[in-house]
Amino acid sequence: MNTPQLLSPWSLLWLGSAVAIAALYLLRPRSRRVEVSSIFLWRRAIAPETARSPLTFLRRHLLIILQILAAVLAATALARPAIARLIPVGRTLAVIIDTSVPMLASDGDPRTVSDGPFAPATLRASPPTATRLDEAKARASLALSRLRPGDQAVVIGASAEPIVIATGSAPDDLAAIDRAIGSLVAQPSEFNLAQALEVAGAQILEARQGEILILTGGVAEVLPGIARPAVPIQVVRTGRGSPSNTAITALVARRAPASQAVSDARTTADQSQTGAAGRADDRVQVFVRISNTGPVRADGTLRLRVDGAPFGERVVSIGPDASEALAIDGVPTTANWIEAFFEHPDLLAIDNLATAAVPRPFTRRVALVGGRTDQLERALRAVPGVTLDRIDPNRYDPTARYDVTVFEAWFPPKAPSSHWMLIDPPRTDGPVAVNGLLGRRSDGSREWNSAQIARILPSPLLAGVDLAGVQIAEARQVLLPRWAEEAVSARNAPLIFLGYPSPWRAIVVAFDLRSSNLLGRVGFPVLIANSIDWLTGTADARSASNPANDPSQAVSVATFSVPGQALLINPLPRTTRVTVQSPGMAPRDVPLPQGRSIRFLDTSQPGAYIIREFENSSEIASHVEIARAIPVGREVALADLRARPGVFSVASVGPGSEPGPLISGPGETSARDEWWMWTALAFLGMVGLEWWWYHRNRASMTLRSLGERDASMGSTAMRSDTRDPLRGNGSPRTSGWVKDGDADSPGTGLPPGPEVRA
Repeated sequence: MNTPQLLSPWSLLWLGSAVAIAALYLLRPRSRRVEVSSIFLWRRAIAPETARSPLTFLRRHLLIILQILAAVLAATALARPAIARLIPVGRTLAVIIDTSVPMLASDGDPRTVSDGPFAPATLRASPPTATRLDEAKARASLALSRLRPGDQAVVIGASAEPIVIATGSAPDDLAAIDRAIGSLVAQPSEFNLAQALEVAGAQILEARQGEILILTGGVAEVLPGIARPAVPIQVVRTGRGSPSNTAITALVARRAPASQAVSDARTTADQSQTGAAGRADDRVQVFVRISNTGPVRADGTLRLRVDGAPFGERVVSIGPDASEALAIDGVPTTANWIEAFFEHPDLLAIDNLATAAVPRPFTRRVALVGGRTDQLERALRAVPGVTLDRIDPNRYDPTARYDVTVFEAWFPPKAPSSHWMLIDPPRTDGPVAVNGLLGRRSDGSREWNSAQIARILPSPLLAGVDLAGVQIAEARQVLLPRWAEEAVSARNAPLIFLGYPSPWRAIVVAFDLRSSNLLGRVGFPVLIANSIDWLTGTADARSASNPANDPSQAVSVATFSVPGQALLINPLPRTTRVTVQSPGMAPRDVPLPQGRSIRFLDTSQPGAYIIREFENSSEIASHVEIARAIPVGREVALADLRARPGVFSVASVGPGSEPGPLISGPGETSARDEWWMWTALAFLGMVGLEWWWYHRNRASMTLRSLGERDASMGSTAMRSDTRDPLRGNGSPRTSGWVKDGDADSPGTGLPPGPEVRA
C-alpha cells in the first residue's frame, strides 16, 4: 500500500505567506479620485473593465494567482512530501567470520579451501596447509552460493569490534560479496562473540526468515546469559588439527641497579610491562616466559635480537601443558628494543615472536620560579629524569628553553613557551581570575571552612595519591577557565585543575602549599611526579603500560599498542625535530606542530617503532613503542587454541544440519519516495512564469505609453477652432490635454484603469 505523508509537516506553517500575499493584494488602494467635467466619454473605456467573464478576471489577477501558487508550492516542498511503501523482505543470512589472532592457526581444511574461490599460496606447498581463516572464508562463500534469488546476505568480520563488510542480494551482489570476504585479514585482537551477535541481530531484524552462521575456531570467552537473536544460529568450527601450540607469553626488559641479582627479574618482571628507567650505568635485564599448551613436550631454540642484531640463542625444553621462565642478562645498556623468537613447529607462528622496548632515561628540564618551600624543590628533583633550575622571579628569562616551568605565587606577564604549573595564583592579571579567598568562616552560631576539599574527580594527577585527611586552611577563590577541568574542588571553587591553554598544557594549584598539611603527606611527591609526567605527556602511556602507576617506572612520551592504531607522540617543548623509525625502515622526519601532539599513522607493521627527539642537532629523548600482534595481557589465553565449549552453546541448530525457517519479523520493510524535488522544480517554474508575465505587461504598458505620447504631440498641431463633440459642431474644445504621471492621456487626462467619479 502506498501512503502519502509529509516528513516535515510543521513546514506547512509557511502557507501563511500565501495568506499574507493575498491580504496585501486585497488591502492595497486600487483607484484615485479625479474630478472631471463629464463621464460620458468614459463609458466605452470602462466597459471592458466591468466585464465579469472568467477570462477577463484571470487576466486582471494573474500575477496575484501566480504568487499565491508559488508560495503554496514552496511551503509544500519544505514539508517534504513523500510516498511510503512497503517492500517485501525474504530470507536474510548473516555470516559472522571470526578474524581474531587464533584464526591464523594453520590447521584449516585444505580440501575445503581448494574448493572455494580463495586459494592461498600455502595450498601449493607439500603438504598443503591452510589457516582457519582461509577455511572460514571458503565456507562462507559456499553458504552464500546456496542462496535463492532475492535472498539477502550480510557478512560481518568479527574481532574485538565487529564490522559489516558487505551486504547484498543473490545473485546480483554475490561477486562483490565474495571479493569483500577475500579481503578479510586477521586482526590483533580477540573474538567478541556477544557484540557480533548483536550486530547480526540488528541486520536481520526486519527479515521474515533470518539465519545466522558463525564461522570460528572457537577461541573466545563467552559469558553466561549471552543475548541471542530469536533466529536459527549455527556455529561451524574451522580447524581440524591438534590444538598443540607454543607461544612466548611474556617478554619484559627493565633496567636494574648493577648490584641487583639476576634472579630478581623472575619475581619483578610480571609487575611491569615496560621496565624502569634508571641511571645510564644500570644493567638491562630481560625476562622471557614460553608456554606449551600441547599434550607432548616441546623442544625448540630461543633466539634473541637486540636492535635488530643477533644477540644469542638458547635451547629450551618445555613439558606438556607447562611454561618455562628464563632470565637473560648482559644486554647492552645502549639497547633500544629486544626481540625474542622461539623456533618450534606448531600451529600458530605469530605468537612465537615477541618484541619489548628497553626503557631509556631521558632528561626533562624543569624551572622552579619563586619557590617558597624546600619540600617542593626536593619533590621536583626526585622525579626520574628531571633536571631542576631554581630561579628568582626578578631574574626570570622568558626566552630560556625549558620543558616545564613551575611558578609559585608569581606569574609573568606573558605565559612561557613551555608547559607550566602555577601554585598559589597571584591576585594580579594572570592565567586565572582570582575573586577572593576561601578559608574559615563564621556566622556567629557556627563555623566552617570554605577551603575544605569537597570533591575529588578522576584525574591522572591523582594516580596513587590519597587525599583523605588533607586539610587546607586558606585558598584562592578562582574561576575555572574554559580550557580546564577540575581534579580537586572545594564546595564553591576549584582547588586543583588542569587543561590545555593552547598550545601548551597547564596545572593550577589554587592554594599555598604551606597553608595545608599536604607537604608532609606521603602522596605529595607522587602528586608532583604525576604532574610533571602529565605535563610532558607521559601519564597516558603509564596508565596503559604500568598498572601500578609507580612514578619510578619509565614510560614513553607516546602511546601505542596495536598495528594500524595511530601512534600518538607528545614531544617535549624544547624539541625542534622528531624522527620515527618503523620496523625494517630508515628513520624519517615527521612534521612538528608547536605544542601539539603528533599522530603517526603509518603503523601497519608489528614490531618496534623508535622515536627520537632533537633540540637543533642534539638528541634530547629517545624511546621505543611496540606494536603487538597479540593484545597485551591476553597472551596466555590466546596461546591456547582449543575451542571453548561456551562458543558452541549459542547455537540453536547443530553442525551439519540446515537451519530451518523462523518467522522473526514483519517480512517487509518501509521505503519512501520523496517528491519535494519535483515540488521545488514546480515552484521555480511558477516563479519564472510570474516574472515573465510581470515584465511582459510592463513592456506592453511602456509601448502603449510611447504611442499615446506620439499621438498627444500630433494633436497639439490641430487648429484651435476644433469642436468638442459634447458641445456640438462649432463649439470650441475647453478641456485640452492633461498630463498624468509619465503618460499623456486625452480628454480628462486619466490613464486607462482608474476609477472616475463625477
